[in-house]
Amino acid sequence: MGCERQMADAFAKGGKEEEDRVKQQNFDNRLLKDAENRAISNKLIEKGKIMRKLTLKRMLADRKGEKDEMMIKKGQLEEELKSVKDNETKSKLLSKVKFIEDELGTEFYDIIR
Repeated sequence: MGCERQMADAFAKGGKEEEDRVKQQNFDNRLLKDAENRAISNKLIEKGKIMRKLTLKRMLADRKGEKDEMMIKKGQLEEELKSVKDNETKSKLLSKVKFIEDELGTEFYDIIR
């Protein structure tokens, strides 16, 4: 039954006092319902935060291996650079090292640290 209809019926039964009582009761019920909805929403928000954190941790753990591999590859390229005499090959190797350094310098890999 609609709120206005309830108040009209209450007024017909008990006058202004009954109408005010029903109005207050409806207001209290609405506050209670709103509080329950907020509690449910807050639980869902917290659950979402926990799930996102777990997902991020798993993703970072997976990517940590990639970072380690990149560091090893960079070290290998730098060692190879020491023994290369050909300028063209040296240039290619330096390019690869620079690419890895740039990649490792991104914000994503900074987060993994």
